[in-house]
Amino acid sequence: PEAKAAPATEAKAAPETEAKAAPETEEPVAVAAPVVEAKPVETKTEADDLTNISGVGPVIVGKLNALGITTYQQVADFTAEDVERIDGELNFKGRIERDDWINQAKTLVAS
Repeated sequence: PEAKAAPATEAKAAPETEAKAAPETEEPVAVAAPVVEAKPVETKTEADDLTNISGVGPVIVGKLNALGITTYQQVADFTAEDVERIDGELNFKGRIERDDWINQAKTLVAS
């Protein structure tokens, strides 16, 4: 009879250990959520209205913002490699060069 009591005690201890581990894994998830929410707010307050660049509408602004492009200065600073990469990623088919976004952005930065 004593041998049966010992395994029962061990079986009870195991679920308690599992139960203690579960709450610990939930805490880091709750802490990470507010940090993610804070970043977009900062970006939005510093963003320029990219729709002032000819050929850039709300849909394109959303695509540019998804790539982290939110200011006239960023567009003005595009290199040939940036133009090629962005044009390819967003399937703009030469729109950046055709609509002269870089010079338009430089003008908007200066004003």
